[in-house]
Amino acid sequence: MSLAVAVCVAQPLIGQSEQGFQYIQKFSGLFSPGITVIFLMGMFWKRITAAGALASALGSAAFSVGFAIFWPSRPFMDRIGIVFLMCLALTYFVSLRGAATNNDRSVSLDNVSFATKPGFIVAALGVVLILIGLYTTWW
Repeated sequence: MSLAVAVCVAQPLIGQSEQGFQYIQKFSGLFSPGITVIFLMGMFWKRITAAGALASALGSAAFSVGFAIFWPSRPFMDRIGIVFLMCLALTYFVSLRGAATNNDRSVSLDNVSFATKPGFIVAALGVVLILIGLYTTWW
């Protein structure tokens, strides 16, 4: 029964997408930038407010739909990156306008050492260079 429902619903839902996975990515791309901003700023910025988080969630959907309508030629991953940056700025400014709270739940990085060994640095640089080469070749 579930398979029959899925077959009947698949074509109207997927619409003009070339693949089902592409449709799922576009749909999740509406909310992923805002959720990522909320998570990162909630973990690492003491000043974030609930209004800033809500603005990020709503802004993510609004910005994504706006880009899809008014700038459809822009590649999907580029749009998601731009929406992430816009949500980051929106959350920052909305949180600054709100009242600061004394309830600090952010992660303390005081006792964390970010020192790395030379081998790790060389390997990371190698991976970055390979990725740059791949992106410049096939972008």
